[in-house]
Amino acid sequence: MLGCNYFFNGGNRYVDAVRTGSDIHATWEGIRANVGSVAARFHSNRRWRINDPDFALCRAFDTSDDPEINRLKACYVFVTRDMAFNPECEFELVDIRRPQSEILLAIVLMAAGAVNFSDKMTRLNASGLDLARRTASAEPGETGIPLDLFASEHPSYWLQKTPSGHRALLINWTDESAVRELDLAAHGVNAASATDFWHDAVHPVEKNQLRFELLPRSCMFLKLAE
Repeated sequence: MLGCNYFFNGGNRYVDAVRTGSDIHATWEGIRANVGSVAARFHSNRRWRINDPDFALCRAFDTSDDPEINRLKACYVFVTRDMAFNPECEFELVDIRRPQSEILLAIVLMAAGAVNFSDKMTRLNASGLDLARRTASAEPGETGIPLDLFASEHPSYWLQKTPSGHRALLINWTDESAVRELDLAAHGVNAASATDFWHDAVHPVEKNQLRFELLPRSCMFLKLAE
């Protein structure tokens, strides 16, 4: 039983899972708007109920071959015959590319709750199917900790315990390239190497610290090995 728009203080008597954010779309603003809600409720996952960060979306302009990817105008359901044209009703459901999809899906995996795909899977291209396969086959982990939850509007540093070690997520939410650094020792983690979850590149870890220059609106999602 999934509680949608559920009263968070209502406990878990009537539901098994609870939505932790608003509707998610394959849009940059949608991802940014939901990450705070997902992060702020990490503590309740698997304690009170299963957290549901909403759909795991793999579709983007460069990960889908769907010619009608933006045909649906979801806000038109609010239009009446006597209304003047409202540009907000032209809202599109997709405006991202793969790097932003990687952020969305990494947050879904960090949430460590429900993972519900919501794509026309046959319309995903090789890149989109690669995202889906990596997400579906990811090693289950404990709920990821948003390390800068109270220091940033959009948490940029996440750490997650897995049976084989840890995963770390570093996000650049800005529109310019930015350096992201994380001292693993400060969080009791030792790592000798880090493997890019999405692209398999292996990076050495010097002095137990992660440091990457990230492109705008991108992330580095890493599997850490001692």
